[in-house]
Amino acid sequence: MQDFAVLGIDPGKSGGLALFMPSATIPQVWAVAQTPRDVWDQMKSLIAMAGPTIRVMLESVHSMPTDGGKASFTFGKWVAYMEICLIGNGVPYEVVKPKDWQSKMECLTGGDKNISKQRAQALFPTLSFTHATAEASLIAEYARRLWLGIY
Repeated sequence: MQDFAVLGIDPGKSGGLALFMPSATIPQVWAVAQTPRDVWDQMKSLIAMAGPTIRVMLESVHSMPTDGGKASFTFGKWVAYMEICLIGNGVPYEVVKPKDWQSKMECLTGGDKNISKQRAQALFPTLSFTHATAEASLIAEYARRLWLGIY
């Protein structure tokens, strides 16, 4: 069992957060708050809940060629909000590419978020997921396994 908390972040305005408390086997999940101020408050609350043992994994994302300029800019701002919240609260974090966590979690999506949602549901059948909270939970589980030396 881990003696640290793990926060997995699927960034973006429609992103998700998943937190494994120390020794937990099922994460708690949340949708990302919808304003920058609320994101700050949400992250500050989760960081306080997790305590000093928190470890954070943030998905390293980028815009897609098919995204419009406004959508790419907006998405980038939401990723920055997450990073600012972590840095501003003195919490170090690591980033992971989608293909890396998806490969280890056996859910290469190819853009189909239903694949990751099905995988999260299989791993945590007692939870109810959205696409964002499913991916956040899988990022958190990937990080937990990585930091426990399973990978």
